[in-house]
Amino acid sequence: MSGAVSRYHGRLEQLYDVADRLRRVQIENKDAVEVIERHEDEDALFYCDPPYPHEVRGDTNSYGHEMTDEDHRELAETLRNCEGKVAVSGYCCDLYEEIFEDYGWNRVDAESKTMHTTKDERQESLWLNYEPPNRNVEPGVDVDEIDNQQQTLVDATDE
Repeated sequence: MSGAVSRYHGRLEQLYDVADRLRRVQIENKDAVEVIERHEDEDALFYCDPPYPHEVRGDTNSYGHEMTDEDHRELAETLRNCEGKVAVSGYCCDLYEEIFEDYGWNRVDAESKTMHTTKDERQESLWLNYEPPNRNVEPGVDVDEIDNQQQTLVDATDE
């Protein structure tokens, strides 16, 4: 049996875990602002991974649904009004400093990585409207010894 087939068979059992987790997930193909406003409450957690702002990438037509700077501002205004927790991923840029950091949001930076396409170093960040746990831990470091959870600040699993 080839290695690929062996890995596939080894992961079949994990599909049950995925299916169990997705039973409690609602996926909607609608405008983000509409979905956020409908589901917003103090117990909600919104993770947003919008298209990167144009100022941090070369191609302005990379996504099926592009966002202008004004679209990012509208999304940020909606997210800033959320009572629950919000996390937004992206690259550091003037726009995100203006719409998140200037409003007191916390930023957690991941380790820099080399992009496959351009070989440039890039550092992804996460903007949070709450104080991240284990703020004194370096990004990418396993915090298992600290809080008995198998997670890192840059690669946290959803529980």
